[in-house]
Amino acid sequence: MFRTLLLISMFLSGNIFASNNTQDKMYSQDGYPYSNLIETAEQVRIRYIDKDQGIECQVEVINNQQRWMLDKQWASKEDFAAKPFRSCVNRNKVKELLVTLYQRNN
Repeated sequence: MFRTLLLISMFLSGNIFASNNTQDKMYSQDGYPYSNLIETAEQVRIRYIDKDQGIECQVEVINNQQRWMLDKQWASKEDFAAKPFRSCVNRNKVKELLVTLYQRNN
């Protein structure tokens, strides 16, 4: 069974996470722990803004009516195009959240 990763593109209009957004579904092949988090959580979203300097992004995870907003990250446009999830979140943060989700699901 494939779980999807939602990419949400944001456009600046005074608020960094404005209401103008688009959603694309992607499949992750990033391996552990990224794919495991996508499989475990109900939703994983990447909110991002394409800027001249690169991509400003933040990962949101939703599971069992709980929501986690991980720290904002900067990614190069090349890294983001190749592996959006991996480039937008710290691997150790993903591992920590994965442990939290496993504990709450059991």
